[in-house]
Amino acid sequence: MQHLKCIWISIFFLASLSLVAEKRALLIAIGDYPNDSGWHDISSTNDLKYIRPLLFQNGFKKAALKELKDSNATYKNIVNSFIDLVNGVEEGDIVYVQFSGHGQQIVDDNNDEIDKLDEAIVPYDSPRDYDLNGYKGELLIRDDMINQFFTSIRKIIGAKGQLVYVMDSCHSGTGSRGRGISRGTDVIMGNAALMQENSTKSDLDSAESVNISSDAKDIAPFVSFYGSSQHELNYEYIDQEGMPVGSLTYAFCKSLYQYGMDMLTGELF
Repeated sequence: MQHLKCIWISIFFLASLSLVAEKRALLIAIGDYPNDSGWHDISSTNDLKYIRPLLFQNGFKKAALKELKDSNATYKNIVNSFIDLVNGVEEGDIVYVQFSGHGQQIVDDNNDEIDKLDEAIVPYDSPRDYDLNGYKGELLIRDDMINQFFTSIRKIIGAKGQLVYVMDSCHSGTGSRGRGISRGTDVIMGNAALMQENSTKSDLDSAESVNISSDAKDIAPFVSFYGSSQHELNYEYIDQEGMPVGSLTYAFCKSLYQYGMDMLTGELF
């Protein structure tokens, strides 16, 4: 009888483990872009040396952490990794996503941006420059696509889960600040003539609209940190050991090492 009781206790314990929320992470870091891509090299992979131990310290397991670095971080691999993440999360999970690499703006394709530009992350295989007879930004991952993935994740993990997104790159901009190495460009992906035509139109003349909806009660909270605004470049920082690292990653990790992952609230900002 005692033996049978122990068996039932073991079964109950194992069943309880399956209900424990998982902590999952997707880390994308691209610093060594192809020589003919038009992108200059940056130190994005150094960000992983900061964020990886921080995640382990806060309960993230190696098996639940996926990294895409440099040549592995192609458009296809990044998109597939997001799909795998959506398919793998469960209710109550804590999800951390970071992109460290170049950022670029591209002409909006669905009229949902007031400035007529989408912000995008730059995969390893996305060239910098627009080509009227060739590449037109098909391999950029727009903010619209990322939002779709994140919305799906938040619905699945629900109100008991949490999604954290850190984007240590520029959204593109004027390049008027800083003297370090920028993580992006002020070269917009788009037809120069069309962009000039759009810039002369009033926002009231366009068909675009801004949808601002409140979060549903059953959707996960979403905390996001960006290295710059959509019109600014983001620059790297040199740490105490002389190692270049993302300025946002450095500040983010420094704060969380001091206060812990549970501090992902307004206090951290």
